[in-house]
Amino acid sequence: MALTELEKRRDLSRKCMKCGFCAFFCPVYKAELNESSVARGRQMYVRAMLKGKQELTPELAYRFNQCTLCKTCEMFCPSKAPTAELVQAARADLVAENGLPFVKSAGFKVFLKNRGVLGASLKWASLWQWLAPAEEGREGKVRHLPLFLDGLAEGRKIPSIAPKFLRQLVPEVVEPPPGVETRYKVGFFSGCSQEYLYPDAGEKLVHILAAQGCEIHFPRSQGCCGTPVITSGDLELGRELADNNVAALEEYDFVISGCASCSSMLKEYEKWVADTPDRKERYEAFAAKVSGVSEFLFGELDLDPSQFKVKPEYRGKKVTWHDPCHLVRYQNVKDQPRKLLQGVEGLEYVEMPGADQCCGMAGTFTAFYYDTSKKIGGAKADNIAASGADICVTECPGCTMQITDMVVQKEMPVKVMHILELFE
Repeated sequence: MALTELEKRRDLSRKCMKCGFCAFFCPVYKAELNESSVARGRQMYVRAMLKGKQELTPELAYRFNQCTLCKTCEMFCPSKAPTAELVQAARADLVAENGLPFVKSAGFKVFLKNRGVLGASLKWASLWQWLAPAEEGREGKVRHLPLFLDGLAEGRKIPSIAPKFLRQLVPEVVEPPPGVETRYKVGFFSGCSQEYLYPDAGEKLVHILAAQGCEIHFPRSQGCCGTPVITSGDLELGRELADNNVAALEEYDFVISGCASCSSMLKEYEKWVADTPDRKERYEAFAAKVSGVSEFLFGELDLDPSQFKVKPEYRGKKVTWHDPCHLVRYQNVKDQPRKLLQGVEGLEYVEMPGADQCCGMAGTFTAFYYDTSKKIGGAKADNIAASGADICVTECPGCTMQITDMVVQKEMPVKVMHILELFE
């Protein structure tokens, strides 16, 4: 068996001290109480693979796939063993040896590789949303799956497909309003969720950037960032997606995304799919231009929270913040959104317990390990309840989807949304 990706990281595999401290923090271990589900157990599998003592079996693939890649273990690890990177490398080697499961492979190649096919399919699916009754009091944004499909998702509450996709709401070029000088040409990366499920947040981001002197370019040739593909181990298809996105956006001063998972992956192309010197150089230059929304607004633009005005319906509400794993641990963005929420007039900010704990979404993890995902997400919902907040905001549409599912199932009177949706 060829261990191309793990072999590159052989030195990293020696960092684990086998202390087991990770067990106190791993969300999957706390849900499953299985040693193979904790970082130390996966590290032992990696070492066995590199020594040729472990075959690439389906059971092994299961153990590596049952990880949220949240990096919580690394944050508390005394030796900072990079478990998430090793797990992802092991997945890539397993896929190179055995391929992806048919469902994933077909879904990635048919839908994520072809934006037109994905959009057309979702537009068709939206016509059948009437079969799934909307949750009362939630503005039709969350639906129960119809009874005959409910077993496929074990009671999951799903977001409605948007009546209009983001590219129908935002033109390819948006200039600053009259009287505002153009400071930057910015490439806007929409991502899949903001494109098809939460376009209001994407539209708000474009509006805010334009008001700050950004000329927004929204190229239609962009596609999926590649997070579900690359983290599943399909580096070949991930490379195609990366090449496409870099070609679409590399000419601009900055590349901004309102999705933490997207901005994180756009920054990591060089690490995972740069197989030639040319790709390495292009991906590195591209990554230097990428920012998430909080990072850009309160870093490069250095905005004052007083510039934001809370929508009338949210004034006086208690608001709490959920740290997406791809934001707080992958991009080291923690203080910027809190600066906004604590400094804007009209909101009462409350910090929830365990704000940076994984919500259990983790991309395709929630689709294939929903029972475990629900246990992790339920703990997050309990933390929100403990805060007493009326609204939970975040910067990741995936987290929004997962946390909404959890609070609806627990019948909590909490609204979950992207942070930008709070503002006029």
